[in-house]
Amino acid sequence: MEELLINLIGNKDLMSAHAGELVRRSAKALLFRMGGQGFTQYINMCLQSSEYWPQREGIDDAHLRPDTDTIRHLVALFKDRREKKSKDYDGTEISFAIAKCGAWKEAVATLIELNGWHDSRFARLREGASPLTDDELQAAYEALAVDPYSPGGLMALGFGQRQDEIPRLVGIINESNGTGAQASAAITALSAFSSLPEQALPAIATCIKGPESRREIAMICNQSGSIAFDTLLQFVFRELESAPIGPRVSRFYEPVVWAIDILLRRLDDPSDLISRCRLRIEKLGEGDALAELMVEMLAPAASQVQAICSVLDQRTTRDYLERRASGSGQSNSRADLATEALKGLEAWDKEQVYATAKVMLASEDVGTRAAIPQLLADLASERAGMILFERLTNEPMPSIRMTIARVIASFGFEAKLTELSAAPDVDTRIWACFVLGFGAPSEGVFEALKARLDDTDAKVFEAAVDSICQLERSLETERLVEKFCMETTAHKRYVLMDAVIEWGDCGDDHSPASPWLSRFVQDMSPTERNHFIGQFENRRKETRSEAEKADRKVGSLF
Repeated sequence: MEELLINLIGNKDLMSAHAGELVRRSAKALLFRMGGQGFTQYINMCLQSSEYWPQREGIDDAHLRPDTDTIRHLVALFKDRREKKSKDYDGTEISFAIAKCGAWKEAVATLIELNGWHDSRFARLREGASPLTDDELQAAYEALAVDPYSPGGLMALGFGQRQDEIPRLVGIINESNGTGAQASAAITALSAFSSLPEQALPAIATCIKGPESRREIAMICNQSGSIAFDTLLQFVFRELESAPIGPRVSRFYEPVVWAIDILLRRLDDPSDLISRCRLRIEKLGEGDALAELMVEMLAPAASQVQAICSVLDQRTTRDYLERRASGSGQSNSRADLATEALKGLEAWDKEQVYATAKVMLASEDVGTRAAIPQLLADLASERAGMILFERLTNEPMPSIRMTIARVIASFGFEAKLTELSAAPDVDTRIWACFVLGFGAPSEGVFEALKARLDDTDAKVFEAAVDSICQLERSLETERLVEKFCMETTAHKRYVLMDAVIEWGDCGDDHSPASPWLSRFVQDMSPTERNHFIGQFENRRKETRSEAEKADRKVGSLF
């Protein structure tokens, strides 16, 4: 069978024709699930093709089941496109494809040719892995022997997790006083390390010129200890005192607020910082960009972090958040801004926020109606269940119905929904069955839904059937996740991964993640996680597109 499929899709005309893409992809999917060498043969054929799109397909999927020929073809394609200066040349993607195959010696060599083009994906592939060996870093050391500041060589030391080379990188920064291309290359390399020793932090601090030094500030924020905290305090105090008062330029001051947030959560005594932050927030009425950003970014955590609450506990702050929540005074009011503002107000008047959120459930703005259900559940899940259910029965948009259903199903409302599924009112029975399909597939839920298969109303019957099918998919997803976690063969894990994404409920942007998701992702290697993120995002896009089509029709799901 594999040979038959290979002969079919290996046809030169079919390989080069755009019309043959559907046949190629269907055959490739079959070869992938068969688990033999046919899939690898097909990928290698794609990499050797003279056509761009088969080459692109080979680059994207090479990591799924590579052999030595796969690596050789990738390297040859990298060199061929580079030598020809092809307009379709994308060296970073080919280099990354080689790295995903685990051929780090070849990946480093191609990265050197790219002159150290920075791509954080290389570092993410090395998370939790052993440092690269001298042999794997051969091309990097050869480049550094010729040019001690080779960007590619330095970057390879970083994502290679070579802690023994950190003194070299720190030395380069100190030699250049934290300025220029050499320091930038060394900082880029240091940013690729999973962890840094405290001795490296002073050198990184010399590169911080202001809020524009986002990368360096983020690196310090990811560390702990007195050196990191002292560095962040100096930076924050300087900005709180010297940043000009005026309108916002995009989100220029975000790094300042990152640092403030970290310090308020971690300092043993943040009283001095609290006082200085409060003084700056007094400038809110003057349209101060930094003050506004502090309030917006810190407010959602005010009810959980006492130090943040102390900073924001001012009448001017609450007035500002109330305006943001209502949308007044904003030229471009967005649902996420209103929701974040409401979260901030929770620290001072939870009941009022709850009442406001209830009103916003019926907002004319679709984005607001989608964002509010989770906030309402977070505020008071014990009371939110029936309010959300009532809103569900009146919500015209199918996508928001599904968001509300996912939120309700996430906080243990099963007993009440089971009761509602047998209510006298037909619409109540329909929507109760609908929501039950998004919850845990327990025996009690199945019994309640099966009881509705004898319902006198056809729409109730249809809703029950749909939810039973959905719960069966949930059970199958859990079984597939379990098989994935137990499987040790690489290509079988990828097959199972794709099956989970196809079968599982990938959710939406406004409701809790599916229960299987965290356990699934935790069991993945960095390379598998990279593949999963791409496939998961594609599935989300498909789901979003389907929901948007349904919204445009604004018809009943039943």
